[in-house]
Amino acid sequence: MGKATKALKAFIDGVPDSKLTGLPMTATKLYTDTNFRLDMQGVQVNNGTSISTLKTIAPDTVAHCLAPVDPAWTADEVRQALKDGTLI
Repeated sequence: MGKATKALKAFIDGVPDSKLTGLPMTATKLYTDTNFRLDMQGVQVNNGTSISTLKTIAPDTVAHCLAPVDPAWTADEVRQALKDGTLI
């Protein structure tokens, strides 16, 4: 597992539970750090990333999932689905 993949998994693990439940129905940024942002499209690479291997693919989506609304997933289920949907 490379540096970019490890950073992505750490980002997903670091998203607060409150950001992964009660998801809005509109496009909005849910959580961000230096390298990644989580929005309704999934996890995308930030243009200002500090990881050199990610600079060439910014602002691509690097993890995604389709979370159901009813019944809604728990934060852990969304987190696991994002990890399963990792593209790097």
